[in-house]
Amino acid sequence: MNEVTKENFRKSRGAAYPAHSLHKAVTDIKQVRERLGKGGFSRETIARALDYAGLSGASATRIATLIHFDLLERVEKDLYKLSTVAERLILPTSVEDQAAALRDSALGPALYRSLRKAYAGQKLPQFLPNILVVNHGINDDASDDVVKNFVSTMEHAGLMHDGQILPDGEAESPHLSNPIGIKPSVIPNAPTSGEMVSIDLEFGLRVMFPENLKKALARGAFATGLDELEARARDARSSIETSISDSPKYASTEK
Repeated sequence: MNEVTKENFRKSRGAAYPAHSLHKAVTDIKQVRERLGKGGFSRETIARALDYAGLSGASATRIATLIHFDLLERVEKDLYKLSTVAERLILPTSVEDQAAALRDSALGPALYRSLRKAYAGQKLPQFLPNILVVNHGINDDASDDVVKNFVSTMEHAGLMHDGQILPDGEAESPHLSNPIGIKPSVIPNAPTSGEMVSIDLEFGLRVMFPENLKKALARGAFATGLDELEARARDARSSIETSISDSPKYASTEK
């Protein structure tokens, strides 16, 4: 593969499309920023930041997905930087701004915009994989994956609920992940506890949400993020317990 662009990536007979979901792309762009900063950097460098030895078919696919979702933009030949959308996702100025950025990213791929426009306010048709093949030129061996990633992305961005594509103005709170570099405890004018909804997790963790997200919480919009938080806490506790048990200070003195 030569240049990785929206025009030629994953394009065979018809529409180009991202090979991964938005959730995967957001995870990748955060890793790129944590390791490389804002850019610019080459595709080779990006591939290494994503834990590949260098450019390959798999790494090129991951990078192209970031371009599809408007998370990377090219500044010159083989030199890329994080987009404004990516910066708003990673370092948002408000929950609303991050949610809007996630929706903007979800609708970055032209095929996704076309599908959302075609089925706004409706459930996706049962034969959508076949429709993609016939009307959009997608290879029939890839159409199922295209539908799966489209559905995952729409749900992640709050643009789909119960199998129905939500029209403009009816988007739900998306599945936001914790932004890097942000500490709620030092954010000025943060909501007071009376304006918050608390959720108690394992290991003594308590997560606070603004009152206006109560409806989204009831629908499980943040379930994935909360599960990930508990998993990280569980791993941290296990690591600490292992370190303590291995410490000479706590080693058994029996012979």
